[in-house]
Amino acid sequence: MLLSKFQDVPEAVQIIFCYIVSKVVIETKKCRTQFKGISSQYFKDFIGSEYADYLKILDRDWQIIEINGSYWNGEDGFCKGYRLRPQAMASPLRKKCFPKKQVHPFRDKSEVTDKVIRFVHANLKRLTVRADLLAQANLIDDVDAETWAERIYFGQFNIHYSAKAKRLYHTAITMPKVARRNLILKENLALPLYEFDVKSCTPVILLGLVKDPAERATLKLLLDGDIYATIASESGVTKDRDSIKEDFMIFLNGAIPNYVHTFFQKHLPSLAELLMKGKKADKGMAWFGQRVEAEIMVQKVPRQLLLLIKTGTGTLSSTVQTKLTNPLTCGGNPEQLLYIPMHDGWLGVERDEGQIATTVRQEFFRRLGYWVTITKTELATGVKTVLMAGTPPAGRD
Repeated sequence: MLLSKFQDVPEAVQIIFCYIVSKVVIETKKCRTQFKGISSQYFKDFIGSEYADYLKILDRDWQIIEINGSYWNGEDGFCKGYRLRPQAMASPLRKKCFPKKQVHPFRDKSEVTDKVIRFVHANLKRLTVRADLLAQANLIDDVDAETWAERIYFGQFNIHYSAKAKRLYHTAITMPKVARRNLILKENLALPLYEFDVKSCTPVILLGLVKDPAERATLKLLLDGDIYATIASESGVTKDRDSIKEDFMIFLNGAIPNYVHTFFQKHLPSLAELLMKGKKADKGMAWFGQRVEAEIMVQKVPRQLLLLIKTGTGTLSSTVQTKLTNPLTCGGNPEQLLYIPMHDGWLGVERDEGQIATTVRQEFFRRLGYWVTITKTELATGVKTVLMAGTPPAGRD
Protein backbone atom coordinates (compact mmCIF):
# COMPACT_ATOMS: atom_id res chain seq x y z
CA MET A 1 0.00 0.00 0.00
CA LEU A 2 2.84 2.39 0.86
CA LEU A 3 4.60 1.79 -2.48
CA SER A 4 1.51 2.99 -4.35
CA LYS A 5 2.08 6.48 -2.89
CA PHE A 6 5.62 6.78 -4.24
CA GLN A 7 5.10 7.87 -7.85
CA ASP A 8 6.24 11.48 -7.32
CA VAL A 9 8.21 11.07 -4.07
CA PRO A 10 12.02 11.51 -4.15
CA GLU A 11 14.01 8.43 -3.16
CA ALA A 12 15.45 10.13 -0.04
CA VAL A 13 11.90 10.73 1.21
CA GLN A 14 10.81 7.21 0.26
CA ILE A 15 13.52 5.89 2.56
CA ILE A 16 12.09 7.89 5.47
CA PHE A 17 8.54 6.65 4.92
CA CYS A 18 9.72 3.05 4.60
CA TYR A 19 11.81 3.47 7.76
CA ILE A 20 8.76 4.56 9.78
CA VAL A 21 6.37 1.93 8.43
CA SER A 22 8.95 -0.86 8.82
CA LYS A 23 9.40 0.07 12.47
CA VAL A 24 5.64 -0.01 13.08
CA VAL A 25 5.29 -3.38 11.31
CA ILE A 26 8.18 -4.89 13.29
CA GLU A 27 6.99 -3.60 16.67
CA THR A 28 3.42 -4.85 16.14
CA LYS A 29 4.27 -8.23 14.61
CA LYS A 30 3.08 -10.23 17.66
CA CYS A 31 -0.33 -8.57 17.72
CA ARG A 32 -0.95 -6.32 14.75
CA THR A 33 -4.14 -4.79 16.16
CA GLN A 34 -2.52 -3.46 19.34
CA PHE A 35 -0.72 -0.13 19.58
CA LYS A 36 2.99 -0.44 20.38
CA GLY A 37 4.98 2.40 21.89
CA ILE A 38 7.88 3.81 19.88
CA SER A 39 10.10 6.53 21.31
CA SER A 40 10.12 9.83 19.46
CA GLN A 41 13.91 9.74 19.82
CA TYR A 42 13.99 6.74 17.49
CA PHE A 43 12.43 8.82 14.73
CA LYS A 44 14.45 11.95 15.56
CA ASP A 45 17.77 10.11 15.31
CA PHE A 46 17.07 9.05 11.74
CA ILE A 47 14.77 11.76 10.38
CA GLY A 48 15.48 14.85 12.45
CA SER A 49 13.21 17.32 14.19
CA GLU A 50 10.68 17.28 11.31
CA TYR A 51 9.81 13.60 11.95
CA ALA A 52 6.28 14.57 13.05
CA ASP A 53 5.49 15.89 9.55
CA TYR A 54 6.18 12.47 8.03
CA LEU A 55 4.11 10.75 10.71
CA LYS A 56 1.21 13.10 9.98
CA ILE A 57 1.30 12.26 6.27
CA LEU A 58 1.32 8.51 6.95
CA ASP A 59 -1.53 8.88 9.46
CA ARG A 60 -3.93 11.56 8.24
CA ASP A 61 -3.15 11.89 4.54
CA TRP A 62 -2.29 8.36 3.42
CA GLN A 63 -4.22 6.43 6.10
CA ILE A 64 -1.41 3.87 6.47
CA ILE A 65 -0.59 4.12 10.18
CA GLU A 66 -2.70 5.02 13.19
CA ILE A 67 -1.31 6.90 16.17
CA ASN A 68 -2.45 6.67 19.78
CA GLY A 69 -1.52 10.15 20.94
CA SER A 70 -1.69 9.36 24.66
CA TYR A 71 1.75 9.39 26.24
CA TRP A 72 3.54 10.34 29.44
CA ASN A 73 7.11 11.56 29.38
CA GLY A 74 7.62 11.82 33.13
CA GLU A 75 9.44 9.31 35.32
CA ASP A 76 8.76 5.76 34.07
CA GLY A 77 6.66 7.31 31.30
CA PHE A 78 5.44 5.68 28.12
CA CYS A 79 5.61 6.58 24.43
CA LYS A 80 2.95 7.26 21.84
CA GLY A 81 1.58 4.05 20.31
CA TYR A 82 1.50 3.08 16.65
CA ARG A 83 -0.12 0.41 14.47
CA LEU A 84 -1.14 -0.10 10.85
CA ARG A 85 -4.65 0.87 9.78
CA PRO A 86 -6.89 -2.07 8.76
CA GLN A 87 -6.49 -1.45 5.03
CA ALA A 88 -2.70 -1.40 5.37
CA MET A 89 -2.78 -4.57 7.50
CA ALA A 90 -4.67 -6.32 4.72
CA SER A 91 -2.08 -5.36 2.11
CA PRO A 92 0.67 -7.89 1.30
CA LEU A 93 4.07 -7.17 2.82
CA ARG A 94 6.82 -6.25 0.38
CA LYS A 95 10.50 -5.59 0.93
CA LYS A 96 11.98 -2.54 -0.80
CA CYS A 97 15.75 -2.14 -0.94
CA PHE A 98 17.52 1.16 -1.53
CA PRO A 99 21.13 1.10 -2.82
CA LYS A 100 23.48 3.07 -0.59
CA LYS A 101 25.32 5.78 -2.45
CA GLN A 102 27.63 6.45 0.51
CA VAL A 103 28.26 4.47 3.69
CA HIS A 104 27.76 6.44 6.90
CA PRO A 105 28.97 4.33 9.85
CA PHE A 106 26.75 4.35 12.92
CA ARG A 107 28.12 6.32 15.87
CA ASP A 108 28.71 4.33 19.05
CA LYS A 109 27.15 6.20 21.98
CA SER A 110 28.62 3.92 24.64
CA GLU A 111 29.18 5.39 28.12
CA VAL A 112 32.36 3.68 29.32
CA THR A 113 32.33 4.76 32.97
CA ASP A 114 34.00 1.93 34.92
CA LYS A 115 36.08 -1.22 34.53
CA VAL A 116 33.04 -3.49 34.14
CA ILE A 117 31.73 -1.53 31.15
CA ARG A 118 35.27 -1.30 29.76
CA PHE A 119 35.56 -5.11 29.97
CA VAL A 120 32.13 -5.76 28.41
CA HIS A 121 32.58 -3.08 25.75
CA ALA A 122 35.87 -4.70 24.74
CA ASN A 123 34.06 -8.02 24.40
CA LEU A 124 31.27 -6.45 22.34
CA LYS A 125 33.91 -5.13 19.94
CA ARG A 126 34.87 -8.75 19.25
CA LEU A 127 31.44 -9.35 17.70
CA THR A 128 30.52 -9.02 14.05
CA VAL A 129 27.83 -10.52 11.80
CA ARG A 130 27.78 -13.20 9.14
CA ALA A 131 28.63 -12.13 5.61
CA ASP A 132 25.51 -14.02 4.50
CA LEU A 133 22.73 -13.49 7.03
CA LEU A 134 20.75 -16.55 8.05
CA ALA A 135 17.32 -17.01 6.52
CA GLN A 136 14.49 -15.95 8.81
CA ALA A 137 11.00 -17.39 9.24
CA ASN A 138 9.24 -14.43 7.64
CA LEU A 139 9.80 -11.14 5.86
CA ILE A 140 9.36 -9.05 9.02
CA ASP A 141 12.11 -10.92 10.87
CA ASP A 142 14.27 -10.76 7.76
CA VAL A 143 14.12 -6.96 7.59
CA ASP A 144 14.52 -6.66 11.37
CA ALA A 145 17.63 -8.86 11.35
CA GLU A 146 19.20 -6.84 8.53
CA THR A 147 18.65 -3.59 10.41
CA TRP A 148 20.34 -4.82 13.57
CA ALA A 149 23.16 -6.53 11.66
CA GLU A 150 24.19 -3.14 10.30
CA ARG A 151 24.50 -1.71 13.81
CA ILE A 152 26.70 -4.57 14.96
CA TYR A 153 28.86 -4.41 11.82
CA PHE A 154 29.59 -0.73 12.39
CA GLY A 155 30.17 -1.20 16.14
CA GLN A 156 27.19 0.77 17.46
CA PHE A 157 26.95 -0.95 20.85
CA ASN A 158 25.61 1.97 22.96
CA ILE A 159 26.54 0.29 26.24
CA HIS A 160 25.36 2.12 29.37
CA TYR A 161 23.87 1.64 32.83
CA SER A 162 20.20 2.27 33.50
CA ALA A 163 19.58 5.21 35.81
CA LYS A 164 17.97 3.37 38.72
CA ALA A 165 18.73 -0.34 38.98
CA LYS A 166 22.14 -0.10 37.27
CA ARG A 167 21.18 -2.69 34.69
CA LEU A 168 23.52 -2.88 31.74
CA TYR A 169 22.08 -2.16 28.30
CA HIS A 170 23.75 -2.57 24.92
CA THR A 171 22.83 -3.46 21.34
CA ALA A 172 23.20 -7.22 21.82
CA ILE A 173 20.50 -7.04 24.54
CA THR A 174 18.08 -4.74 22.76
CA MET A 175 18.23 -6.57 19.42
CA PRO A 176 15.66 -9.38 18.99
CA LYS A 177 16.59 -13.06 19.15
CA VAL A 178 16.15 -13.47 15.41
CA ALA A 179 18.86 -10.86 14.83
CA ARG A 180 21.23 -12.38 17.41
CA ARG A 181 21.33 -15.55 15.31
CA ASN A 182 23.73 -13.73 12.97
CA LEU A 183 26.33 -12.80 15.61
CA ILE A 184 29.80 -14.32 15.26
CA LEU A 185 33.27 -13.67 16.67
CA LYS A 186 35.75 -11.70 14.57
CA GLU A 187 38.70 -13.79 15.73
CA ASN A 188 37.04 -17.13 14.95
CA LEU A 189 34.16 -16.93 12.49
CA ALA A 190 33.36 -20.63 12.84
CA LEU A 191 33.25 -20.74 16.66
CA PRO A 192 29.58 -21.05 17.79
CA LEU A 193 28.22 -18.38 20.11
CA TYR A 194 25.80 -19.31 22.89
CA GLU A 195 23.29 -17.48 25.03
CA PHE A 196 23.48 -18.77 28.60
CA ASP A 197 20.53 -18.15 30.95
CA VAL A 198 19.70 -18.46 34.64
CA LYS A 199 16.53 -20.55 34.62
CA SER A 200 13.51 -18.82 36.22
CA CYS A 201 15.71 -15.95 37.38
CA THR A 202 12.88 -13.66 38.53
CA PRO A 203 11.16 -16.31 40.72
CA VAL A 204 14.59 -17.22 42.15
CA ILE A 205 15.17 -13.60 43.16
CA LEU A 206 11.87 -13.70 45.10
CA LEU A 207 13.68 -15.95 47.60
CA GLY A 208 15.24 -12.74 48.91
CA LEU A 209 11.79 -11.63 50.11
CA VAL A 210 10.62 -14.89 51.71
CA LYS A 211 11.14 -15.05 55.48
CA ASP A 212 8.82 -17.93 56.40
CA PRO A 213 10.86 -21.20 56.38
CA ALA A 214 7.93 -23.29 55.10
CA GLU A 215 7.23 -20.92 52.22
CA ARG A 216 10.91 -20.74 51.41
CA ALA A 217 11.03 -24.54 51.17
CA THR A 218 7.91 -24.51 48.97
CA LEU A 219 9.36 -21.92 46.61
CA LYS A 220 12.65 -23.84 46.33
CA LEU A 221 10.72 -27.00 45.46
CA LEU A 222 8.83 -25.13 42.75
CA LEU A 223 12.11 -23.76 41.39
CA ASP A 224 13.63 -27.23 41.26
CA GLY A 225 11.03 -28.03 38.59
CA ASP A 226 9.56 -25.51 36.15
CA ILE A 227 7.62 -22.99 38.24
CA TYR A 228 5.94 -21.45 35.19
CA ALA A 229 4.72 -24.82 33.89
CA THR A 230 3.52 -25.81 37.37
CA ILE A 231 1.50 -22.60 37.79
CA ALA A 232 -0.06 -23.01 34.34
CA SER A 233 -0.88 -26.69 34.82
CA GLU A 234 -2.58 -26.20 38.19
CA SER A 235 -4.44 -23.16 36.87
CA GLY A 236 -5.65 -24.91 33.73
CA VAL A 237 -3.82 -22.41 31.50
CA THR A 238 -2.67 -23.62 28.08
CA LYS A 239 -0.60 -20.62 26.95
CA ASP A 240 2.99 -20.92 25.74
CA ARG A 241 5.80 -20.44 28.27
CA ASP A 242 6.65 -16.89 27.18
CA SER A 243 3.02 -15.81 27.67
CA ILE A 244 2.93 -17.43 31.12
CA LYS A 245 6.10 -15.54 32.05
CA GLU A 246 4.45 -12.30 30.90
CA ASP A 247 1.43 -13.04 33.13
CA PHE A 248 3.83 -13.77 35.98
CA MET A 249 5.46 -10.36 35.53
CA ILE A 250 2.07 -8.63 35.28
CA PHE A 251 1.20 -10.01 38.71
CA LEU A 252 4.63 -9.35 40.16
CA ASN A 253 5.19 -5.81 38.89
CA GLY A 254 1.61 -4.59 38.72
CA ALA A 255 -0.03 -6.37 41.67
CA ILE A 256 -2.66 -7.69 39.24
CA PRO A 257 -4.82 -10.46 40.81
CA ASN A 258 -4.61 -12.94 37.92
CA TYR A 259 -4.22 -16.76 38.01
CA VAL A 260 -0.59 -16.38 39.11
CA HIS A 261 -1.79 -14.43 42.13
CA THR A 262 -4.34 -17.17 42.90
CA PHE A 263 -1.56 -19.78 42.81
CA PHE A 264 0.63 -17.68 45.13
CA GLN A 265 -2.24 -17.15 47.56
CA LYS A 266 -2.66 -20.90 47.83
CA HIS A 267 0.99 -21.97 48.08
CA LEU A 268 2.90 -18.83 49.14
CA PRO A 269 0.33 -16.71 51.02
CA SER A 270 2.75 -14.45 52.91
CA LEU A 271 4.73 -13.69 49.77
CA ALA A 272 1.49 -13.10 47.83
CA GLU A 273 0.37 -10.57 50.44
CA LEU A 274 3.71 -8.79 50.29
CA LEU A 275 3.68 -8.60 46.50
CA MET A 276 0.13 -7.23 46.42
CA LYS A 277 0.96 -4.30 48.65
CA GLY A 278 1.13 -1.14 46.61
CA LYS A 279 4.55 0.00 47.77
CA LYS A 280 6.11 -3.41 47.18
CA ALA A 281 4.37 -3.97 43.86
CA ASP A 282 4.33 -1.71 40.81
CA LYS A 283 7.70 -0.12 40.03
CA GLY A 284 9.03 -1.01 43.51
CA MET A 285 8.98 -4.75 42.79
CA ALA A 286 10.30 -4.28 39.26
CA TRP A 287 13.18 -2.24 40.63
CA PHE A 288 13.91 -4.79 43.38
CA GLY A 289 14.22 -7.69 40.92
CA GLN A 290 16.27 -5.74 38.40
CA ARG A 291 18.61 -4.44 41.11
CA VAL A 292 19.36 -7.90 42.51
CA GLU A 293 19.84 -9.32 39.02
CA ALA A 294 22.19 -6.47 38.06
CA GLU A 295 24.19 -6.68 41.28
CA ILE A 296 24.95 -10.33 40.53
CA MET A 297 25.25 -10.48 36.73
CA VAL A 298 26.64 -6.99 36.04
CA GLN A 299 28.78 -6.34 39.10
CA LYS A 300 29.69 -9.45 41.10
CA VAL A 301 30.26 -11.91 38.25
CA PRO A 302 32.34 -9.73 35.87
CA ARG A 303 34.43 -8.42 38.77
CA GLN A 304 35.15 -12.01 39.82
CA LEU A 305 36.13 -12.82 36.24
CA LEU A 306 38.37 -9.76 36.04
CA LEU A 307 40.07 -10.89 39.25
CA LEU A 308 40.56 -14.33 37.71
CA ILE A 309 42.10 -12.75 34.62
CA LYS A 310 44.41 -10.62 36.73
CA THR A 311 45.61 -13.43 38.98
CA GLY A 312 45.47 -16.28 36.47
CA THR A 313 43.67 -18.53 38.96
CA GLY A 314 40.45 -20.51 38.65
CA THR A 315 39.14 -23.60 36.93
CA LEU A 316 39.67 -22.71 33.28
CA SER A 317 41.23 -25.18 30.88
CA SER A 318 45.03 -25.37 30.78
CA THR A 319 45.07 -23.71 27.35
CA VAL A 320 43.14 -20.69 28.60
CA GLN A 321 45.14 -20.62 31.83
CA THR A 322 48.29 -20.23 29.74
CA LYS A 323 46.76 -17.30 27.90
CA LEU A 324 45.94 -15.64 31.21
CA THR A 325 49.66 -15.25 31.90
CA ASN A 326 50.12 -13.18 28.73
CA PRO A 327 50.10 -9.35 28.84
CA LEU A 328 46.56 -8.04 29.24
CA THR A 329 44.95 -6.72 26.10
CA CYS A 330 41.44 -5.91 24.88
CA GLY A 331 40.49 -3.66 27.80
CA GLY A 332 41.92 -5.93 30.48
CA ASN A 333 40.85 -9.18 28.80
CA PRO A 334 43.68 -11.33 27.39
CA GLU A 335 42.09 -12.73 24.34
CA GLN A 336 39.93 -14.43 25.51
CA LEU A 337 37.43 -14.91 28.20
CA LEU A 338 34.15 -13.85 26.63
CA TYR A 339 31.42 -12.54 28.94
CA ILE A 340 28.68 -10.22 27.66
CA PRO A 341 25.91 -9.79 30.28
CA MET A 342 22.36 -10.21 28.95
CA HIS A 343 20.26 -9.28 32.02
CA ASP A 344 19.66 -12.77 33.50
CA GLY A 345 22.31 -14.47 31.38
CA TRP A 346 25.27 -13.84 29.12
CA LEU A 347 26.66 -14.33 25.64
CA GLY A 348 29.71 -16.53 25.49
CA VAL A 349 31.44 -19.59 24.06
CA GLU A 350 31.76 -23.16 25.29
CA ARG A 351 35.43 -22.75 26.13
CA ASP A 352 34.58 -20.39 29.03
CA GLU A 353 31.22 -21.84 30.07
CA GLY A 354 32.43 -23.92 33.02
CA GLN A 355 34.23 -21.07 34.79
CA ILE A 356 31.53 -18.48 34.15
CA ALA A 357 28.58 -20.75 35.02
CA THR A 358 30.32 -21.81 38.23
CA THR A 359 30.89 -18.17 39.18
CA VAL A 360 27.26 -17.26 38.41
CA ARG A 361 25.90 -20.15 40.49
CA GLN A 362 28.17 -19.33 43.42
CA GLU A 363 27.08 -15.68 43.42
CA PHE A 364 23.38 -16.60 43.35
CA PHE A 365 23.90 -19.07 46.19
CA ARG A 366 25.75 -16.48 48.29
CA ARG A 367 22.96 -13.96 47.76
CA LEU A 368 19.84 -16.17 47.85
CA GLY A 369 20.87 -19.57 49.22
CA TYR A 370 19.85 -21.46 46.08
CA TRP A 371 21.85 -23.24 43.36
CA VAL A 372 20.39 -22.00 40.09
CA THR A 373 20.16 -24.00 36.87
CA ILE A 374 22.09 -22.67 33.87
CA THR A 375 20.85 -23.38 30.34
CA LYS A 376 22.64 -22.76 27.06
CA THR A 377 21.20 -22.03 23.61
CA GLU A 378 23.28 -21.97 20.44
CA LEU A 379 22.50 -18.67 18.72
CA ALA A 380 22.54 -19.92 15.14
CA THR A 381 20.47 -23.09 15.62
CA GLY A 382 18.33 -22.31 18.67
CA VAL A 383 19.19 -25.71 20.19
CA LYS A 384 18.80 -25.47 23.98
CA THR A 385 20.36 -27.74 26.63
CA VAL A 386 20.99 -27.69 30.39
CA LEU A 387 24.56 -26.82 31.30
CA MET A 388 24.50 -27.03 35.11
CA ALA A 389 21.70 -27.94 37.51
CA GLY A 390 21.25 -28.91 41.13
CA THR A 391 23.47 -28.67 44.21
CA PRO A 392 27.13 -29.25 43.31
CA PRO A 393 29.11 -32.10 44.92
CA ALA A 394 31.28 -31.19 47.90
CA GLY A 395 34.33 -29.22 46.83
CA ARG A 396 32.91 -28.46 43.36
CA ASP A 397 31.31 -25.40 41.76
